[in-house]
Amino acid sequence: MTRGSSFLLTTTIMGQRHQVFLIARLIPHSDSKSSDGNKSQPFYRCITAHHNQWCYGRLPLSGSRRFLNLLKIPDNIEILRDELRRAQGKYGRQGKAPHVHALGFPYAHYLLAQAWDTDLDNPDSAYASGVGLENAVVGPNEGCFDHGNDDGITVFDVTDPMNPAFCHIIGNEPLTPEQYVRGYYRVPSKERMTVLEDDSDYVKKEKQRTAFVEEDVLGHISSLEGVRLLSRDVLAEVWPEEFLGGKAPRAEVLEKEPMSETAALPPLADLTIGPSVDRCLLQNDWSGLEPFFEMPGKAERIKEALFSKNPFPDAGITPLTKMLPYELKKNNGILEIVGPQFTVEQILSIMSALPADAVQAVKLNGQQSLVPKLIVDLATTFPNLSRIDLLNTNITDEQLLEICSKQPEALYKLHTIVHPALLVRTPTKPNLPIPQNTEEVQALAHQLSIAPEGFIFQQYRPGNYRNLTTASIPFFHPENVLNGLARFFTFLKNGDDFFPHAYGECQLVQPMVLSCIPSTSPVHTSTTATNKTFEDRQRWLHRTVTCVPMSGPHDPFMARGWLFLINSSFRMFGEPDPKYGFVKVDEQAHKEWLVELLTAQLEDRSADEDSAMRPRRVDRDGGVMEFYRPQSYFPFKLPHPRVSALPSDAWKVYDVRGFADAVAREGRPRPSEEAIAAFEGAIAPTAMNETKEQRERFSPPLVFRLMDGDDVKAFIPAAYPYRL
Repeated sequence: MTRGSSFLLTTTIMGQRHQVFLIARLIPHSDSKSSDGNKSQPFYRCITAHHNQWCYGRLPLSGSRRFLNLLKIPDNIEILRDELRRAQGKYGRQGKAPHVHALGFPYAHYLLAQAWDTDLDNPDSAYASGVGLENAVVGPNEGCFDHGNDDGITVFDVTDPMNPAFCHIIGNEPLTPEQYVRGYYRVPSKERMTVLEDDSDYVKKEKQRTAFVEEDVLGHISSLEGVRLLSRDVLAEVWPEEFLGGKAPRAEVLEKEPMSETAALPPLADLTIGPSVDRCLLQNDWSGLEPFFEMPGKAERIKEALFSKNPFPDAGITPLTKMLPYELKKNNGILEIVGPQFTVEQILSIMSALPADAVQAVKLNGQQSLVPKLIVDLATTFPNLSRIDLLNTNITDEQLLEICSKQPEALYKLHTIVHPALLVRTPTKPNLPIPQNTEEVQALAHQLSIAPEGFIFQQYRPGNYRNLTTASIPFFHPENVLNGLARFFTFLKNGDDFFPHAYGECQLVQPMVLSCIPSTSPVHTSTTATNKTFEDRQRWLHRTVTCVPMSGPHDPFMARGWLFLINSSFRMFGEPDPKYGFVKVDEQAHKEWLVELLTAQLEDRSADEDSAMRPRRVDRDGGVMEFYRPQSYFPFKLPHPRVSALPSDAWKVYDVRGFADAVAREGRPRPSEEAIAAFEGAIAPTAMNETKEQRERFSPPLVFRLMDGDDVKAFIPAAYPYRL
């Protein structure tokens, strides 16, 4: 849609295109300061944008509601805030260098894309669209109308994820959800929805359909009531050429609810706690306050007084460790060491003083004195620990991934680690020097053989490389993986001929299998429905997303960790029944092959040749064109004429029970029988109803068969698959 065009609802041959943009206020890079020279003044700019080829009518409202649902989850909010924090002072203003990479905000884009392109709460009314993140990303440094958007755009302000604002746009004016959707569905008259006794069957059906659509439209509109509407002035700050005449928006200060005088004043006894804590710290004597350590309310006040000291004082560790067991019971086993700075020694003292089986999650966000060994110590000290949060800490990406590579067994029992290293979508281009001698060949082979021992989900329709979809994580919990895969297969059997193909091709479901955890919080809705199926759907709509699986393997050779492979795009073009398998490659056999390959490479190249791949500067398009190349940056050209392909006996294929037994032998937690049975039920063929309507409407159900060793060759680079 061009700037200033009228509200014309036309369908083009290529679709009904719509883009959605996320904007936020960021402090610009020092080379892109404001006109008055104030380098610390924040400005609105676009941080990421996503394209959908078929998005119009009610669909933008549905996508908006799903995205806003994800912004209600405290974990999602915290991760998004940290991503915005890391961007402060890093990029120029809109259209100015340094430019934002097309996926420079991978977590924000991942939340947006999965909400916009999928609706997977109910298998009977599932929705999947698009072609994934990379193929649908829109450059965030350009104009909002620089791309085909026949059916408008949607813009979200996520500066404060807890208080987002949004609008739809057709032409160059912000629209409410009602204004947008009424361009497609005008309010029908009462007569058009009232069924009369003497109406023909056709007229009755049309009136019923009109009434149903109107009810659904009203439901979409009401679902977005109460969300702030973006002003034109905000849009003008981001895209001044598209929204002429806008004023600079005023910095919003959220007003707090007025408090009564009695509520504002704490009880007199609480006013004395702060000075009492100061005195106890000075004297290192807590006998006077110890009776309050177990009293609800008083213990919280004492902890607040202690946590107001930064760095945390050594003398405060004793009272803190006496209060924390009661806090753990109240907080479902969550140990929060956030706020003031703690030393490693203080954290170790806290760990040793707590009942080991009471801790289920540890939050260390903001701590700047951590060491990598502490992560291992936490996982080994607390047997029931399932999660560690490490946002805004001094633990680097390299340090965390090194643990995943060299000490994977330390993380076997963990379900979740929240850290920026696990929020990266695009594989890093390897900077590989050419080996100059046999010793360097061995060293490089070793370097390439110690990638994180994680999990790779790859789907590929042989003969069509563009249908290769990869999602990988550097560590995994078997129960989480099976739960995600069971959900994946359940939706493939919803009975719709077209949905499985769209579902398999959208390239978002595979990473969602490895990263999305349905909410465990109580379900709060206005409906009176209480059945388990409804609650499960609501928990999915309000799911936690704690990582962004990479679009390529951490190990480009796919020889490290576990693989789950599917060789189908789910039969829209009459292809055979899909095959699947859990696969484990023999790492020693693969390393021997790799040494042979590197030795041949050494013989082929001159010693002074430099083929190392290095990162490039990000251009104004945000690097969008990079995504049209293969999804993983493979470091060598294959096949090599003097190096034989790895044979099929270099890996094993397992069914789900074989996988469960194998991971247990590795020392990982064996998946529960419930998770195994759910996976088996999800891949079992579904009996079709023997009605004429069913037979006419649906194709035969998908039958999932286990791969054999030769089937795996299409996926393993060392096997020289045709696609290489």
